[in-house]
Amino acid sequence: IKGVKGVDASKLKVEKSESYFDDAWITLHVKMKIANLGRDKKISSDNDLKVETTNGHVHIFGTVAEKSDVDTIKRAV
Repeated sequence: IKGVKGVDASKLKVEKSESYFDDAWITLHVKMKIANLGRDKKISSDNDLKVETTNGHVHIFGTVAEKSDVDTIKRAV
């Protein structure tokens, strides 16, 4: 990428899921929970979030419109 002078990937690790179907189930439920929060106007609907689950650990990536949305999502999940 233009302008990048270096990349440090020394702490990058690969983690395989030991329970793919359980992780997929969790991911689905987290996505539904976030959608319901938006529908119920508990968080801004103007967000761009991705959810991944690996071995029961949920990772949510993206952007939200309000800082308070982060706390609301964390509590709900």
